[in-house]
Amino acid sequence: MIVPPSGKTALVLSSGGLFGAYQAGVWSYLSETSFRPDVVVGASVGALNGWAIAGGCHHGQLSERWLDKAQTNVLIRRAKTGLRAGFFEREPLQRLASAIFRDYRASSNFGLVTVELPFLRSRLFTGAAVTATHLLASASIPVAMPTVFIDGRRFTDGGLLEDVPLWAAAEMGATKIIAVDAMHFDCPWWYRATVRPMGWLAPRISAAVRACTTLIRPSKPLGHYSEALDWDRSRIQRWIERGYEDALRTMKGVIYNSVPTT
Repeated sequence: MIVPPSGKTALVLSSGGLFGAYQAGVWSYLSETSFRPDVVVGASVGALNGWAIAGGCHHGQLSERWLDKAQTNVLIRRAKTGLRAGFFEREPLQRLASAIFRDYRASSNFGLVTVELPFLRSRLFTGAAVTATHLLASASIPVAMPTVFIDGRRFTDGGLLEDVPLWAAAEMGATKIIAVDAMHFDCPWWYRATVRPMGWLAPRISAAVRACTTLIRPSKPLGHYSEALDWDRSRIQRWIERGYEDALRTMKGVIYNSVPTT
């Protein structure tokens, strides 16, 4: 039985497009246990899930949202595509970000990561500084969607430089972390050659914090990368179930008894 040292405990949620349904399955398990995070951090789709979780979303609600096509089928291809306009319509994702922001009110324990352009710099926004526009920016897939302007600056997907932003949780005072990485899929060569190397630009965290991190990730790839862009109810259900099963397997013997701060 593993009992981590005292201090703030964080739940960190990765990027992943529609693979974010996996995180809903993980939360279904975690919310049934004694685990209550002091800090919730998300990047990209993890920011959307994280806002709901930090706002008190119970284990069933998040899964129900993911299974509702009207809410989560947001990757609609544009009739006319291009590098400036993107390849997916912005409005469906914008509606989802606004709905989640409206339905839940996360307290000061929430943080999201987005990447500022053209500097390729990860930025952390927390608490009252977060708006629906920040949620939209963090989840806007690079190139596939237009960048988002906040206070005159351009932002894009929070997972561009790093799938799981452990550094952000450490910056918010967490000394122990449960991280959920939904970015385990069959990826093409161009993704490995162009996107993965950008991790060198991501902020670093201390070895001590990394040592106190429990990582929950799929035991095998969730599918082909293209499946994260194409909504299908049977796949969403399968990913939710996989998340629950992997959380159950990974968290066996790990105790995190944190109570949310206010």
